[in-house]
Amino acid sequence: MRLIDTMVLVGALNPKDSLHQEAFGHLDTVKRDLETFLPLTSAVEFDLVIKGRGFTAKEREDALNWLAYTIPSDKVVCNSLASLKEAAVLQERGMGYFDSMIAALALERDAVVVTKDREISGVAKSTW
Repeated sequence: MRLIDTMVLVGALNPKDSLHQEAFGHLDTVKRDLETFLPLTSAVEFDLVIKGRGFTAKEREDALNWLAYTIPSDKVVCNSLASLKEAAVLQERGMGYFDSMIAALALERDAVVVTKDREISGVAKSTW
């Protein structure tokens, strides 16, 4: 199983991002590969990132509509309660909230996270 990190969503949305082409390719994999999924946590963090970058409510709505169009709803996975407990442990060790949620989900499902994030890569299997 592969899980798409927030970094992929942000890169795919912004054509000026240095990772845009690769990120868009990774995002497209979700539709084509039966074993690639988007954690709901990544989508929530994506919304917070673009809000923090000054996107208006309408721009955020458009970005989330694009994401909903791009990712089939059956390819979105949620954290279990057990992974939330693991995320809390990772946070106690200094990991950020959203990174801990994605890493904990990856650990629980023995998944590989598509990311360049060093915090996640230090705890879970990762690729780019």
